[in-house]
This record gives sequence, C-alpha cells and structure tokens, in this order.
Amino acid sequence: MTCRRYLTSLLVVILVLQPLLLAITGGKLRPTFGLQHRRIASQEPGCRLNASELTPNVPVFVNSTEDFELQNWPGEGTEADPYLISELIISYSHSSPLITVQHTDAWFVIEDCILDQSGSTWALHFFNTSHAAVQFTNVNSNSGGISLVNANDTVLNYIDSMGGSSHSVRILGSTSCSVTNCMLEAGDVNCIRVDESPYLKMESCHIHSTGWVPVALLTNSNHTTLYNISESGEWYSFSVTSCHNLTIDIYESTVRYFGAEILSCPNSHLSQLSLHMYWTPLSLISCENSTLQDSRLSSKLTNDQALYATSCNNLNVSGLIVTRDTGGGIEVQHSENVRITDSESRRSYDAGITLFQCGQIWIEDVNITDSSGHGVSLSQSHDIWLQDVIIAEVADDGIYATNTANTTVKYCSITETSGNGIYSDSAENWDVRVTHLIDIGGNAVDLSNGDWAQIVLSEFLSVDGNGVVLENADDAEVFENEMQEIAETGVALDSCDRGGIHGNQILGAVTGISVSDGVNCSMCNNVLSDLQDSGFYCDSLQGLRIDGNEIDSAGRYGVYLSGTPKAIITDNEFVNSGLFLAHSTNKDDHNHTVVGNTVNGLPLLYLMDQQYETVDGTLYGEVIVFNCTDVDAFDLTVEDSTIALQIFWSSDVYVNALTSKRNYYAATAGGSENVTLEYADVVGKENSRAFSITWTNRFTLAHSSVTRCHGVNWAVVIGESDYATIWGTEFSYCTYTVIVAQSSNVTFQDDIFLHNHVY
Repeated sequence: MTCRRYLTSLLVVILVLQPLLLAITGGKLRPTFGLQHRRIASQEPGCRLNASELTPNVPVFVNSTEDFELQNWPGEGTEADPYLISELIISYSHSSPLITVQHTDAWFVIEDCILDQSGSTWALHFFNTSHAAVQFTNVNSNSGGISLVNANDTVLNYIDSMGGSSHSVRILGSTSCSVTNCMLEAGDVNCIRVDESPYLKMESCHIHSTGWVPVALLTNSNHTTLYNISESGEWYSFSVTSCHNLTIDIYESTVRYFGAEILSCPNSHLSQLSLHMYWTPLSLISCENSTLQDSRLSSKLTNDQALYATSCNNLNVSGLIVTRDTGGGIEVQHSENVRITDSESRRSYDAGITLFQCGQIWIEDVNITDSSGHGVSLSQSHDIWLQDVIIAEVADDGIYATNTANTTVKYCSITETSGNGIYSDSAENWDVRVTHLIDIGGNAVDLSNGDWAQIVLSEFLSVDGNGVVLENADDAEVFENEMQEIAETGVALDSCDRGGIHGNQILGAVTGISVSDGVNCSMCNNVLSDLQDSGFYCDSLQGLRIDGNEIDSAGRYGVYLSGTPKAIITDNEFVNSGLFLAHSTNKDDHNHTVVGNTVNGLPLLYLMDQQYETVDGTLYGEVIVFNCTDVDAFDLTVEDSTIALQIFWSSDVYVNALTSKRNYYAATAGGSENVTLEYADVVGKENSRAFSITWTNRFTLAHSSVTRCHGVNWAVVIGESDYATIWGTEFSYCTYTVIVAQSSNVTFQDDIFLHNHVY
C-alpha cells in the first residue's frame, strides 16, 4: 500500500511539471507512457486514447538515428526494442510536417497520436527510413496525410487519415510497406497514391475520395497485394499501372461513375471484386497471365461493357457474375489463350460475351440470359471453344460470328433467341455437337464461307427458320441430329461440295433436306417425316448419292430431283411419298441408278434402256421408265404418294388401268413419243395434278376419269407437245382442268366436264 501511494504521488508530480519541461526543452523531452486508460486494440482505426489523455507536443523532427537518442525517445532502435513516439497530440499550421523521420535504418514506432496539420504540407513524413510502424493514429491535414519516400518496410496500421488538397497516404520508392486496418479519405486527389513501391500490402482498409481522379492510384509497384478493401467516391474507382504480380482479393466499390482500370500488370490475380458503375466497372489492359475470379460487375450505360479486357494473353476468368443493370457483358479484344469459365452474364444491353481479334479462347460453364444483343459475339477471331454454355432469352443471335474460324460449340444450350441460334459468315472448321437449340427465332445453325463444318448429335426444336443452313461450305458434315417443328427446311446445303448429311431425324418441316449446286454430296440413313413439301429437294448437283433413308408423309415429294444427272438412289423407304424427277431437256438429268427402293412397302421400279417390256403394276409402288421402247404396263395402283408413273425419253409406251388416288401426280411424260394412257382412274387432292406432258409427241389420254384435283394447279398440263389427244375422259370437281401451252394439233373428243371451276 505504501509503494502504490508513492507511485501515485510521483505520477502527479510528473504531470504537473511536464508542460514546464516541454517549454524548456522545446518539446524534445520524451512524453510519459503506459499509465493512461487504453481501449481494446481491435477497435476501429485511429488513436486508442481520448484527446484529453494525450500530451500536447510541438512538431517532431528526427534527422538520423542519433536524434532518437538525443531527443530521449525510449527504445534501442532494434526489432525487439524499437524507438517509441506515442501518446502525442500535435496540432499546428506548419510549413513542415508535424512528424518527420529521415535518414535512419533504426526500428521505430509511432502510435496513439493525433496529428492535426492545418498547414500546407504533410502531417507525417518519412524519408530514407526502414522498419517504421505507425499505428492507432489519427491524421487530419488541410494538405496531405502521410508521406513515405524511400521508407522501406513501413507499417501503417489502424490509421484514420484524412487528406485535404493532397493524398491521405503517399508512398514513393518504398519497398515492402503495408497499410492495414486503415480509414483513408481525401478531397480532390487520389486517396492513396503509390509509385515505384514493390511488395506493398494493403489490407482491411476503407478509402474514399471525392475528386475527379481514381480513389487509389498505383504505378510501377510490383508484387502489390490489396486484400479486403472497400472504396467509395463519386467519379473514379482505383487505377493500377505497371504493377507486375498484382493481387487484389475482396475489393468492394461504391464509386458511382467510372470503373477500375488495371494497365500493364502481368501475372495479376484478382478475386472477389464487387464493382457497379455507370461506365465499365473493370478494364484490364495488357495484363498477360492474369486471373479474375469470383467477382460481380455491372455497368449502367448501354454502350459500356461490365468487363473490358484487351491485350491480355493467358487471361483466366472464372466465377464472374455480370448482372443487374443495362450495360454490356464481357468484352475481350486482341488476346490469345483466354479462358472464361463458371460465369454468368445477365441482362446485358449488348452481347453477353464479345470477342474481337482473339484466338485460343475457351468458354465453359457460362450462363448468358436476357441479353438485348447477341449471346456471344465473335469477330475476326480463331480457335474458339464453347462448352456447357447456356444462352437463353436473347434479342438477337445466340452465337454470332464474323470472320471467325476453327470454332467448337459443344454441350451447349441455346434457347429463346429472336435471331439465329448460331450464325457465322466464315464457317472454316466449325464444329457444333451435342448442343440443344430450342425456340429459335431464325435459323438454328447458319454457317457460310468455310470448309469442314460439322453439326453432329444436336437437338433442334421449335425453329422459326431452317434447322441447319450451310452455304459455300465444302466438306461439311451434318450427322445424327434430331429436329422437330422446323418452320422451313431441316437441313439446307447450297454450293457445298462433298457435303454429307447422314443419320439425322427430322420430324415436322416444310422440306426435310435441301441440297443445291454441289458436287459429290451424300444423304444417307436419315429419317424424315411429317413434311409439308419434300423429304429431299435436290437441284443442280453432280455425283449425288441418296441411300438408306426413310421418308414418311411428305406433302408432295419424297425426293425431288432437278438438274441432277446420274444420281445414285438406293435402298430408300418411301411411305406416302416417292421419287419425283423434274422435267428437263437434258437427257442425263433422268439417267440415274435407282435400286432397292420401296414406296408404301412395294418396290420402286426404275426401268432403263429396255425394249419390249411388260410391267405388272400390281407389284410396284411406283414406276419410272427411262430411255425405253415398246413398254406395256397394266394395273398400276398407287395411293397417298408422290406419283405413280414417270416416262422420260421413251417411245411406244402403253399404260392400261392406272389407278392414282391422293397422289401429288398421277403420271408425267417428257421427251417421249407415242405414249398412251387408257382407262386411268385419278382421284387428286389439294394442289395436285393428274398428268404433266412436256416435249412429248402423240400423247393420248383415253377413257379415263380425273376428279378432285383442287387448288392452284391444272389437272392436265400439255406443254411444247404435238398431236396430243384427250378422248372420252371425264373431268369432275377440279379447280382447273386442262391447259395447253406452246403445243399444236391437240384434240379433245367426247370428253365430259362436270362441276369444274375452269375447263
């Protein structure tokens, strides 16, 4: 008890005499430490003591290690026992900093101080120092807060600093500094500025600036780490330039207008950024070998992307969410070997992902929804891989590409597009496989001007245009796809040599497969059904092969062949449809290999180069006669198909008792002479024709019946033919009965016309 009373009396004497001693020594006397009531160390930034508990002091100037001893600051200047400047309140309008330490490598600590600088310079300034620590200190300045110049290994911890006309913290040429648990604020300048200071660590800080400048500005400071930072301000987020091996982990900004910019920072790692601005929230420029992970970005202006990256080779983006506002999604330019994975782009005004002049791009496990533009836009790029990408509810094309080759779309889902599902005007080495295209407003896949395109094992459902369109795309393959509810053509090839369309199922379309102006194309093992017009529409082809297909319920033609010589048509199964050869003045256009085909379960007979043949019509589902003479056919009955009988470049053909019901044609003849059809019974259907006769002399239709050929077509057409006779034939319930064009010596005798619209 006596000892405690003695210590208390001694403390009272020191406190009473301290102002006098300070006046005598000019403020160089070491202040008293250790007996004030302290707050908990884990509190908010700033001094742990009340202002009334601090010792007023004049500005401190330490010019060397020796000055610590001369000014009686406690400690030995070692790591274990640093010099200590603490529990001071310095409030001055001074032309020099309130605390200056320079030209020393001693260890020293400044803590629990309040610095109030109303002058025109820094409140605290270190120059040419090392091993300094400033902690639990308030800094208020009309000018700048804390300046570190060549101050290596400096620690700023639990600082509450407010700069005025200059930065809250300025670090220049200082290595291995750390700024942790600080609250920093500035006016019209950067809150914190760092130049040429490698190995900086900034952790658990809040920074704020109201100026028309970045809140934080870092340049030429390699191996900088920013962790758990929040920033606020009106105009600009942070800016980092030429800081190799930059690490930013957990960074949240409420800056309103301009986003963060990272320039020339290779080998950067960015994680858990949350940036939401009017203009592009995050720009990466020349940041090779960098990663962006688990971040959220959004822009509010329609012409700005949420993430803009250019000249960023080997960039890896994962876990990114672009959401909420009306701006764009992700845009990458002039970059090679970029990966975008496990990310989302929602409600972007422009494309969800845009690539321009990029190569070796991997996009996987990405969701793009509710885009006002394209889902993915590719331009002047190459070697693009999209896998497990979901694109839904886009106002334009799901994937749009121009001048982009070597692209793979695999395991993707594209739904609810107003435009095409996939479009490319440069289809070189495009590979679309195991992809779902559903509710597509245009064509599901539209590729042109490139070779070796592949569309394989994909699903097409409810397409307002064509399923697959390939134009000027040689060596294309369309294999084993499933298509339903296609508004136009399932697969369309135009000017494609060596195209292969194999193993596809097409249920519901106007035309199943259309191929024109190509060489050596093949269509094999396809299943086509419920077609409004044709199963296959083939025009102006060389070396065509149609093999092993099933065609069920084509509205007009199972196979329509025009301007295509010497096709190979084998082992096809026609149900309620058949093979139709369009009239041509080129004889070879009807010269084909037709073997092993069936129509409604009966063989399709293609009779070529024969003489004196008799055909029992009951054995066949369709008969084609080419380049034959003296052929007699009896009792041919065909129902619900394309056509019963076709005669080309033949003479002396006699057909008796032809029965055709609900076919698109009953019979045609072209380039022939002396053709007679007698006792034919034809019952048509909507827009059907009974007989079409062109370039045929001495054609006779006798003792026959033609009824119910409704619609826009004439029941009988005779064109460019001489000496045709229609004798003893009854026409009933037809819209148009007979038309004769550019023909002579056409005779009608004893015919009956009943209930027709036009005779």
